[in-house]
Formats: sequence, structure tokens, C-alpha cells
Amino acid sequence: MSKILLFLAAFLSIALPLSRPLSAQVEPSASGGSSTSEDDSSMSVPAPVSGLPYATGEAKSNYLSASVGVSGAYVNNIFPNDGSTLVNDAVFSVNPSVSLARTTGRQSINLTYSPSFSFYEPTSVLDTMGQSATVAISSRLSPHVAVNVSDAFVRTTDAFNQSYPFSNPITGSTQTTEPIVVAPFAGQMVNSVSGGISDQISKNAMIGGGGSYSSFSLFNAPAGGGLYNSTGFGANVFYDRRMSGKQYIGIGDDFFRSVSDGPGQQYETEVDSLNPFYTFDFSRSFSVSVSVGFSYVLPSSAYLSPSNSWQPTFGASAGWQGKRTTLAASFNRSVVTGGGLIDIYNSYGFSGVAGLRVSKAWNLSLTGSYASIGDITASTATELSTGDTIAGSAEMSRTFGEHINMNFGYQRLHEFYPGIAIIDADPDSNRVFVTLNYQFQRPLGR
Repeated sequence: MSKILLFLAAFLSIALPLSRPLSAQVEPSASGGSSTSEDDSSMSVPAPVSGLPYATGEAKSNYLSASVGVSGAYVNNIFPNDGSTLVNDAVFSVNPSVSLARTTGRQSINLTYSPSFSFYEPTSVLDTMGQSATVAISSRLSPHVAVNVSDAFVRTTDAFNQSYPFSNPITGSTQTTEPIVVAPFAGQMVNSVSGGISDQISKNAMIGGGGSYSSFSLFNAPAGGGLYNSTGFGANVFYDRRMSGKQYIGIGDDFFRSVSDGPGQQYETEVDSLNPFYTFDFSRSFSVSVSVGFSYVLPSSAYLSPSNSWQPTFGASAGWQGKRTTLAASFNRSVVTGGGLIDIYNSYGFSGVAGLRVSKAWNLSLTGSYASIGDITASTATELSTGDTIAGSAEMSRTFGEHINMNFGYQRLHEFYPGIAIIDADPDSNRVFVTLNYQFQRPLGR
């Protein structure tokens, strides 16, 4: 890690002086006026380091919303870990939700809480309550300093009801991530907390950094199932420079430490990634980002071959939002660990989402993701060397007046992880559903 930090320090020692002669230009003129040209506008944090999702629909602010959804579904292969006999179930769910979206001149707050109640027929032993909550707060402390904090929490025993494979937002982030491994009907809790600060140090230069914490835990999975509780801690710093009103170039250093509770001992891993990046904001509704870098992996002595290694990383992402259509996609190669797994893996991942407003009343959405892993450093606790996840969904919604809408959809999950018993025995599952929602909104004073 020290070599990467030295490299970053050297880069900043060159880049920062180049930006300083422009710093006076961010100040208002002596006459009291301020320039409204594009060159004097505030910089935005580029997608590779912001961690914010690309917009995939119309966002409303200054509203308090509440809703309740009632859904019926048919799930094929309700017990993916039981390879002897396929069990298909009908599922009835009730999903209330409350959310707050408030924006002022210097601050935005978004809060959402959604419990869920699911009832299975005939497999009533799976009847359960789940819940999810998200918090995102951003604030501008001064004209050039901004901070943000976010937290996302999910507790579920039904990966099709409240899950990350089908609802993960697409971002341009180059930070090390945990692999997508899903035990569809095992109880699990996932929590992710992050925060950051950015400072526009001159008209065309910005620095920033932040930290993160994540946890993955199973609460009713069988022993020896191949997935384990884990926690992760991360930190990042970045420097970026605006080359023009729409182009950004910069570099980020991301550090991630994972601790997994394996059989009889803990497995610790440190990954330090250096990622130069480039972002081109073609317009307010269309952005493309690319990054190419490397990761330095430091496994603990608990692994079979605990030698340090260098691994190449790269990523590309894009988001576009039109009047009737939204598109977002990302592709990356990164080093992953944790998230239920013990070993350290190279990962290739692709995610895409598309939305179409067919008419005033009809909307269509498609999501898809693919992730594959191959081990870098193995342990004695698992025999998993390669694996992949494919998840996809198609959904159509119809609004009836101001408060009622109905959703129809199909979801499919396929996984291949030899060595993970609760997944490998029968790795496919499908869900067809229909949901009726009642929602009301109350505007908030600005």
C-alpha cells in the first residue's frame, strides 16, 4: 500500500501546482458581480469517485410519500438448496413503504423505509418479515465544499422480494466491491454505510475522500453451507481536474479491508487500488466514464498461498436520461472478497438497466447483471475457485389515476458456485408476480 500512496503523492505534487494559478478566478469580481459562464460554474464530483447512481427515472423532491403494495407471485424452485425435488410455491406479500425527499438550496435528504411481510403456500415454514431502509444526505458547507452520507440496509429471507441482485443501482464507481453471491431463501442481512467530502480547490480542480463500512451476515443458513459472515472497511481519496466544461480527468486511491469469519479462524484481506479515470458529461442527461488501474492485494497468513500480488483493474460506465427513455450500464474488472465468501477473487461484472415510458399510464423496465469470479488466493475453508451469477428482470407498470398503480413482472436468477452447498445443489429460480400499489404524496414547504 505504501508504494501506491507514494505514487499518488507524487501525482498530486505535480497536479496541484498546475491548478493553483486558476484559484483566484473562483472569487467574485471586485464590482460584486459573478460570472455565469460555464467555466466559472461549480464542479460536480465525477461518477468514478462519487459512488452515486445514474438516474433511471424521474426524481421528485420536497415530498413525503407513503404507499402499500399487495402482491401475488409464483416462484419456481423455492428451495434451491434441495436438489432432490423441485418445490414451487405461491407467495402473498404485503409491502408498506414511507419515504421523504427534501431539497433546499444547500442540502438534500432522502429517506426510505420498507418492511415486507411474505406468506408462502404450501411451504408456510418460509413465512417471514423483511425490511429495508436507505438514507442519503448531502450538504454544501460552502460554495466549494460538499459532504455526503448514505446508509443502505436489507434484512430478508427472500432474494426476490427485497434484494440487491435485482435492485442494485448502477454507478460509475471504481471502488473495490463485494461479489454478488445470493442465497435466495436463506436469512441474510446486508448493510452498507459510506460518507465523503469534496473541496473545489480552484476553478477547475477538486480533491476529496471518504470512508465506508459494510457487513454481510446469515441468520438461519445451515452450518457448512459455504457462505460466511464478513465485514469490510474502506477509505478513498481522489483528485480530479476539469479539462473543459464537460470533461474531467483524475485519479483515485481506494483501500479496502475485509474480515471473514471462516471455520475456526478469521480470514483478513487488504486491497489497495489506484485508478486513473476520465469522465465526459456530454450533457446534463448523458455521461460516460472510464478508468484503468491496478490493485495491490495483501492476504493474511491464514490463506494457503498468502503472497502479495498486483492485479489489473478497469471499468466503464454510462448513463443517459431522455424524455421517455433511460439507460445505464457498467462493466468492470476488479478484485473482490467478502460478501459471504472467504477467498480472494478477480471479478468481471456487467450491469444494465433500461426504462421506457410507453405512455402517460404505461412504463416498462428491464434490468440485467452478470458477474464471474476466479480465485487469486485460496483457503482451506472452501473449494470454490470459479463461479458466476446471472440475474435479470422485466417489469411493466400501469397507473390508474393519481394514487394507484399495478406492476407485472418476471425475475430469473441463475448461479454457478461449486463448493457452496446452499447454492450449488439447485442454482436456478424464477418468479412471476403482480403487485397492486396505493400511494399518496404530500408536498413539503420549500
